[in-house]
Amino acid sequence: MSILRTRTPEVEATTPGHFSNIDALEAFFDRVSPQDLYYRFLSGMKKVDKQRIDAMVCDDDDMSIDFLALDGKSQEILSSSSSRRRSERG
Repeated sequence: MSILRTRTPEVEATTPGHFSNIDALEAFFDRVSPQDLYYRFLSGMKKVDKQRIDAMVCDDDDMSIDFLALDGKSQEILSSSSSRRRSERG
């Protein structure tokens, strides 16, 4: 886990997504507006399904990782970000 200091006095932590975060991710995406879901996933999905959340916390994929920003006090998820490594061309 890495600690981020922002311009506000709040301290946030970042961590790779893990299976222990499934319930917190479901709660986080339940609070996300339909407009935000559209911009995050470029689709008209109404709810982030279990399959997509499971993929976010899967830690056996060497090509992608999901990072979670957590509130430093409550450990509530503030944001989620995915990164996918480009495949090496031989």
